[in-house]
Formats: sequence, C-alpha cells, structure tokens
Amino acid sequence: MNNNRKKSMMENRKIASRIVNIAKKLVSNDATVDDVIGFLDDNPKPSDKKLHEWAEKNGFETHQVEEIVYTLAIKFVKESKNG
Repeated sequence: MNNNRKKSMMENRKIASRIVNIAKKLVSNDATVDDVIGFLDDNPKPSDKKLHEWAEKNGFETHQVEEIVYTLAIKFVKESKNG
C-alpha cells in the first residue's frame, strides 16, 4: 500500500471517529441534578438496583446518575458540618 493511500485511510478513520462522537452527543440523554432529586424525592431509600433500573428506563448512564447522587451526598455532608 502506498503512502498516499495510508494517509487517506488514516484521515477517513479520524473523520469517522469524529462523526461517531458527534452522533453520540446528539443522541445522549444526560441525567440532571433535578432528575435525580425528583427520583430521590419519590424513592427516599432506593436500592442500588432500583436506581439503576430507573436510570436505564430513562436512558441515563448509570455511572452518571451515581456520580450525581454522590455529589449530592457530599454537598449535604459538607453543609451539615457547616450548619
């Protein structure tokens, strides 16, 4: 394979990768803090399984939802210590 063909293939792969990343951003369904707070209001003592089921049902990434829950918990603890 000649150098021009190799360069062309590498460029095509880069372009394809960018397109995939853009497409993922367009179809992603990011959970918000308000979404998670609403879930926790409705489910004050949810199991990990129930949280994951809710996230998946709503098209959210479970790791993202967990990160929001941990962030809320940390803020609560810090405010409790200061209050």
